[in-house]
Amino acid sequence: MKTIQQFPAWFAKQKLSGKLFIGCSGLFVLFCLCSFPIALLSPSTPTPETADISSVQTLAIETAMAAINQTAVANAPTNTPESTNTPAPTDTPLPPPTQNVGVVGERRETGGIALTILNVSKVNSIGIWTPDAGNVFLVIEVTIENVNRDDETPYNPLYFSVKDSDGFEYNTAIAAPDPSLQSGNLPKGDKVRGFVAFEVRSTAIGFIVTYEPLVIFGGYEPIRINLGQ
Repeated sequence: MKTIQQFPAWFAKQKLSGKLFIGCSGLFVLFCLCSFPIALLSPSTPTPETADISSVQTLAIETAMAAINQTAVANAPTNTPESTNTPAPTDTPLPPPTQNVGVVGERRETGGIALTILNVSKVNSIGIWTPDAGNVFLVIEVTIENVNRDDETPYNPLYFSVKDSDGFEYNTAIAAPDPSLQSGNLPKGDKVRGFVAFEVRSTAIGFIVTYEPLVIFGGYEPIRINLGQ
């Protein structure tokens, strides 16, 4: 304690250079004393090796997570559209035969005119006439009546035509067996009878005959009869 009390008097006797040296030395000692507790209290700075290990661990975790995500995406179920059951085709019913077509032996009347086909046959010749190769003559025996028309009704074998099941249509042939149907006019209540012939294919079937007077403004309606052949 006495030494400390004598220090100011001793320090005053020293030269300027000595005072500077003593002051600097004291500051150095004070700095060292202050730095030591600061170093103890401050957290230690991680070494470069520790930082490198942390970076490697982080990179490994990120790589593992990316691999897991890719595996989950690859194994995810895809939405496959369900197959639909196509309904089985149904048989379309055929339309019923038209009610405007008669049959052989039936008297069909329309517009005051009646037609009856009495007989149907096929022949290979009519007199001196023969059909072309692959054809035959289709012969029908008909009766035509003027039922109730006040005006005279014309009739003619050219008013007839026939169509087969394939859609081929045939007009009347030049010749017909005797007595063949002629042409003329029927007064009311009168009738006429005769044969009409067509040259058709020998393999044709499903014939339907149509009779319609070709008169302008006559008001005649066609009469159709199925020959059943």
